[in-house]
Amino acid sequence: MLIPGHYLFDATGALRHATTLPDPGGEAAEPSAFDLSASLSALTLPPSLVSLFHSVAQGQAARPQVIALGDQAFATAYPVELGAEKLVALVVSLPDQTLRLSQQAAVLLAMSRDIHAGRTMEEIFQTLAREATRLLPLDRASITLFRVDTNEIEIYAMQDDGSSSAQVGAVVSGENTATAWVVRHGQPIITSDIEQETRFVTYDDWLKRGYRSTLCYPLTVDGRVIGTLNFTSRKLAAYDEKTVRLVQPLAEQVAIAINNVQLRQRLTDESRRLRRIVEVANKVKHHLSLNTGYLSVSEILRWMCEVACDLGWERALFCLRDEAFPSPNDSFVAAFAGSFTEAQRAELEAFKARRTKVGSLFTTPGARLSGVHRRVGDHSFLVGRSAESPARLWHASDNIIVVPLALEGKLFGTFSADRAGKRPTPEEVEILELLIDQATVVLHNSRLIARLQEQLAETQRLREQEQAYHLQMQQTERLRALGEMASGVAHNFNNALTIIQGRISLLKAHVTDEVTLRSLDILHKVSQDAANIVKRIQEFARVRQDSADFELVNLSQLVQETIEVAQPKWATRSSGNLVRVVCQAPAPVHILGNATELREVLTNLIFNALDAMPHGGEIVISVYEQDETAKLVARDTGVGMTEETKRRLFDPFYTTKGPQGTGLGLSVSYNIVSRHKGRIEVESEVGRGTKFTLTFPLSPRSLTQKLLTDQEIDLPMLAPRQLRILVVDDERQVAETIGDIIALLGHEPVIEANPAAALQRLCQESFDALFTDLGMPDINGWQLIAEARKISPQLAIALVTGYAARIHQSDLQSHRARLIAKPVEISVIERALSEIISELRTTLH
Repeated sequence: MLIPGHYLFDATGALRHATTLPDPGGEAAEPSAFDLSASLSALTLPPSLVSLFHSVAQGQAARPQVIALGDQAFATAYPVELGAEKLVALVVSLPDQTLRLSQQAAVLLAMSRDIHAGRTMEEIFQTLAREATRLLPLDRASITLFRVDTNEIEIYAMQDDGSSSAQVGAVVSGENTATAWVVRHGQPIITSDIEQETRFVTYDDWLKRGYRSTLCYPLTVDGRVIGTLNFTSRKLAAYDEKTVRLVQPLAEQVAIAINNVQLRQRLTDESRRLRRIVEVANKVKHHLSLNTGYLSVSEILRWMCEVACDLGWERALFCLRDEAFPSPNDSFVAAFAGSFTEAQRAELEAFKARRTKVGSLFTTPGARLSGVHRRVGDHSFLVGRSAESPARLWHASDNIIVVPLALEGKLFGTFSADRAGKRPTPEEVEILELLIDQATVVLHNSRLIARLQEQLAETQRLREQEQAYHLQMQQTERLRALGEMASGVAHNFNNALTIIQGRISLLKAHVTDEVTLRSLDILHKVSQDAANIVKRIQEFARVRQDSADFELVNLSQLVQETIEVAQPKWATRSSGNLVRVVCQAPAPVHILGNATELREVLTNLIFNALDAMPHGGEIVISVYEQDETAKLVARDTGVGMTEETKRRLFDPFYTTKGPQGTGLGLSVSYNIVSRHKGRIEVESEVGRGTKFTLTFPLSPRSLTQKLLTDQEIDLPMLAPRQLRILVVDDERQVAETIGDIIALLGHEPVIEANPAAALQRLCQESFDALFTDLGMPDINGWQLIAEARKISPQLAIALVTGYAARIHQSDLQSHRARLIAKPVEISVIERALSEIISELRTTLH
């Protein structure tokens, strides 16, 4: 027979080692070794122990076993390994001690095995409740989880006799509860008599149901208390410190099992959510292309709202910023999904279709907010009842999450969702943020695509512009050549016009016949127009914007005069191609402008109309006032124009007349009208004629009256003083013409064609004024003026030139000279002489 002690057998059943245990009734003694061969030579092993030896010898997994050794002793056998050798350890003890310890060990091992085999919390807790009754006195067992952020308790699992009012899944306040105390302190709490314990509010309910004692043990995972394992009994003092030691390994196994179940569920949820995110990403990839617009983006956002609802949210809403809104904080509804009411859906659809402004996107800048939130710049986004968003109008639940749509720190929208029940976890918020990141990509890419489309359109426009530019460059070469030619001949041409206009003025001074005078007037106007045309061709590349040369112009009178001047153009046609020109200008219509330029515009219109009527027709020119503007309408019955011709009508060098056309007439006319702050419009159809409408601002009434009154005042009589004037020009005929005009005005001219000889005469003779040309050989006008100033500092000087448009006012001021443009007008010379006389009188006084 084996006496109480520890024994070690090999797999064949041979005893390897033995140690005695002290007699419980005697004095304590040190363990001592047996004489193994003598004591156990006739040992007969129980059949259960023999089968254990066989299992160990065959390498099979064997569980610990409790073995009866007759009525006086029990033994517990354990399979062990020592190095590579397989052995069996046997502990023999007295009946009471052995039974209690072995039963507890067996129950704990079975519970541990079954707990970790369970895949759901229900399976785990059924094992716990069933096996715990073999170890502990209990009438009620439960597992509770504590929510620290809300101070709430969730009943995770429970088993009792059905008398409790609490249900699994219920969430109650954790205020003044034993569970909250254990979680916060991390220590178990034993209440031997609930009736005597007043600290915790839950005990009041337990007393009503007959519970008297309880054990609340913390469930700890990775040093963090997640909840409690609770046992309650209707017996007083049912639990003690030995119970705590017994429950400790059980609570550790339960905590690990709960954590594993939660992790498994979380992984399952994460897998499902990530699959939806991948679906979103694939849908984004397939829906974005260069041909999609806002509608495609809206569809994707709506689908993302539906995904959010699939992930457990009841309602989801996208609001985006609209750059067209005046405030950067205003937004419109872009997409939505979920359990909205019919009225809400109708309202949201209307707001979405109209892109109606619905309010602010974010909370108060700088506000400190509780709950799960993140910040973009100064804008806070959060989970909870304090969320401020346009979505608050349509979200019914207090559990609202608002997630910003931001890129590079710039906010351009929000996503909001809500649901009833538990608050969203940080993990759920993170999943939503992943979803929103995809939405951000959609919106950002759509904007990039829109920008790319604009750039492609701009590239196409630039390509067309470049082609037009090359064509324009070719055309500009024609203008440059024309400008160089005009510049080369301008001096001589203006000198010729000076002689013509000067002689016309002289003839008018000596002729009294009205018919001759009228002819001379017409010749004078035509020559002046010719001079202005040459000047504008020189300056064609730069459109004039000034109005310094504007004067009061009677548009009605100007039309009549222009028709009279242009009459020879159509009067010589044959009888079969007759043209009738009608002027409808019954009343004066005054504007401020340059009469020469306006005559050129009207002449171009008349000549173009004549070219459009090779077989004759009618031209009607009307002048009238309308809505504080002056209207000049020229209508013909010619062949009309195509749409292409109308589109390019005012382009420089565009002509439909072949080689004989320059393509400058209407382009110059357009610039002239623009300079007069007017506009020119054309209406035409092929075969139905053409209508040009010119609109100008009227001259102010008060200014018109004043100018008309001034025109009626007779010119003042010439001053009685006679001036002696030196006229210098390398073209003697020009100098003589200017001299004759000066003599006509009652002064003494001295003509000199050589600038050097003129300087000698200034040194030798006395003169009141010097009139000099600019472009002269050897000594030009500026050099002559500089030398003259040295000789006579107070001499009055006038620069008479055909390059007047190129002269800067600052140059005139520095040389103290006045400017007279060629071809010269007798009135301009008269005005200059009057000013010189006035200056001399001022100097004398």
